[in-house]
Amino acid sequence: MGLVPIASLGEMFNVEIPSTKALIHIANVISGTDYRNSGMTVERMGLKGKSLEAMKKFLHEGDTG
Repeated sequence: MGLVPIASLGEMFNVEIPSTKALIHIANVISGTDYRNSGMTVERMGLKGKSLEAMKKFLHEGDTG
C-alpha cells in the first residue's frame, strides 16, 4: 500500500497524518506528479462512507456481496 491510500484512510477517519502528507508533497515536487489526484483514494477503492466496522469485516471476510 502506498502513502496516498494511507493518507486517504487517515483523513476519512479524522486521524492526523502530517508526516504522510509531507512525504506525499515531497514526492509530488520531485516527480512533478500530483499523487493525491492520481493515487488510490478511498473513493477509488470504493471505501468512501464505509464504517470502520464494515472495513474490518471486509478485511477479515472479503467481499460478501
